[in-house]
Amino acid sequence: GSDQIFNMLAGSTLIKRYRAKQKYVIAGQLLADPDGKKIGKSEGNMITLNDGASDMFHKIMLWGDNITPHALELCTDMPMEEINELAEKLASGELSGLEGKTLLARRIVTDLHSREAAVQAEADYGRMSSKKMAEIDPATLDIVAVKPGSGIIDLIIISGLASSKSQARRLVESGAVRINDEKVGFEWFAPVSSATSVLRVGRLKRENHRLILIDGEASNE
Repeated sequence: GSDQIFNMLAGSTLIKRYRAKQKYVIAGQLLADPDGKKIGKSEGNMITLNDGASDMFHKIMLWGDNITPHALELCTDMPMEEINELAEKLASGELSGLEGKTLLARRIVTDLHSREAAVQAEADYGRMSSKKMAEIDPATLDIVAVKPGSGIIDLIIISGLASSKSQARRLVESGAVRINDEKVGFEWFAPVSSATSVLRVGRLKRENHRLILIDGEASNE
């Protein structure tokens, strides 16, 4: 980012002035989507080298579809000629955004884990994505009581499924949020109307679900 480059250049100037030594700055591109939203901790969408294969695959699939060529350039050793060909296929519709991103996730997980781990991670992701809310027992979920008129972003944060509004919005925009098995679109500002709802963020895991009770109507059950 430009702010980091400024800091590094200022440090180089200080070293030259006070130590009489010349230091140089090498800066690379930020991993960001075409809209300028970066991939990182502050946005709640980063992956780490310590992530397991399945978690890594899933997190990459939550990135926007249009980041694929840029991510392949910065995160893999795929030749630029192949990346440019893939970008053309994405632009023409010959390759869907989902297909491109699946290729990206498969490539990164293969590089950082193994081909076998990538195959298993892709199978895990497909299995989790195809499951329905009917397979979840609401009695096993944590209960969160909220006030009437609370919006999707409020619910995600209060439920502890995101640490900030920007992270919560990012989850919504990536299609990772569902209420009563209905994907939440860009109407993240709209209040939740039903008295009892099941909030799901990400994969079908118990810790990623909360039973939301509007105004605590069933909080004593």
